[in-house]
Amino acid sequence: MTSPVFERLKAISVAISDARAALDEGNAVDLSGLENAVQEVCEDIAAAASQDHPEKIEDGVEQAIHAVLADLDQLSAVLSRSHQRLVAGEGLNNAALNAYGAKGDSGGDGGGTNGDAG
Repeated sequence: MTSPVFERLKAISVAISDARAALDEGNAVDLSGLENAVQEVCEDIAAAASQDHPEKIEDGVEQAIHAVLADLDQLSAVLSRSHQRLVAGEGLNNAALNAYGAKGDSGGDGGGTNGDAG
């Protein structure tokens, strides 16, 4: 049987993977839930380690912690690249459309206002 901490670490890894995939597709992501999940599992790990029986932490948990740390490093790199592209103006329109849930084409070629040619 696996521990709840181990299961939560696995869920965090999946959430990180999903966030990376969304960012790679140019989508915005909300990481607040991930931040809370990481904070809670860290508190649980610290509490278990400070008890009289630190062996309660399974061997697989240590490996899962290292995996989550590696996943977070990869997510950080993806976030940095995404930010750099946005700052440079690449994909800014797509990011805005994705963030605001735009549906369909508003018409025109994007130049002028109200279809004016200029």
